Amino acid sequence: MPLENAVASALRAAGVPLVDDFPLARKTWWRVGGPADGWAEIGDPDILAAAVAICHASSVAVFPMGNASNLLVADGGVRGLVVRLTGDLASVS
Repeated sequence: MPLENAVASALRAAGVPLVDDFPLARKTWWRVGGPADGWAEIGDPDILAAAVAICHASSVAVFPMGNASNLLVADGGVRGLVVRLTGDLASVS
């Protein structure tokens, strides 16, 4: 189920590259799992902060995702926004 229109519109207006009903099996190492309500790959800290603020204000859960090598996603998917951190946000130093 995609995110509510108002939330999706606010995320897109903030520069979040949002994809609705994204099949998470495409991104997990095990290639299993249902869809996320919303999916975004974010490498800019300001866009990430905006996404988290918008979701928090709308009571939408945010799930950060790394390489998904140790992640099993239920067939029912994930209710909320799944964010893959990219660029400088993808590693810890």
